[in-house]
Order: sequence, then structure tokens, then C-alpha cells
Amino acid sequence: MFDIKIANPFSSVVIAKRGKVDTGADLTRVPETLTQRLTLIPSGETPIRYGNEAVEIKRTYLAVIMINGFSLDAEVYFGGRRDYILIGRNVLNQLIMHCHGKNQLFWFEDP
Repeated sequence: MFDIKIANPFSSVVIAKRGKVDTGADLTRVPETLTQRLTLIPSGETPIRYGNEAVEIKRTYLAVIMINGFSLDAEVYFGGRRDYILIGRNVLNQLIMHCHGKNQLFWFEDP
């Protein structure tokens, strides 16, 4: 897990959370508990396919994700019971991620 911030691009609301990388996720997932605090503006809807193959239509929102000093525009959706942000490929594909498995380290760079 690593430190991350999520922000409303149209207000001064910024929330610090812990995050996990999810290379299998197309979109970044934000905990439901942040819905009211962030007051993000809806940008559309998309089908979300879960690991058990169930599909649910979720509303998407515009947000700013801040990781290691990088500020990235991203579409996110609210869901899940866990209290951390799952960083999907829509954010990961904007960065270069290095992994050092033996030392259990990873870091991001801006391409």
C-alpha cells in the first residue's frame, strides 16, 4: 500500500488515503465512504465486471489523483467496502511503474 490523494478538480477538496495498484482494473475505484466528502461531478456510466464475472453499471466521475508528486486527471467510480483506493490502468497508463520484487519495492516515474 502507498499514500495517495484524491481531489475534486472543481473545488479545494483533497482527501489523503492509502492505495493499492490493481493492474486488472480498467478504472480507478474510490471507497463509497468518500462520495459525500468529494462531491465529484458525474461524467458518465460504465459497466464494471467483477472477479466473479458479475457486471454492474456504475456512474463515473472526474477526479484528480495525486501519487508521488504527480497530479493526474482520471475518471473514477465509487464502490467496494474496503477503505483504500484501487488504482486502475486509467491512472497507471499515465506513468511508468518500476517494481523490484526481491526488495518488495515499487515506484512511479512520469514518462
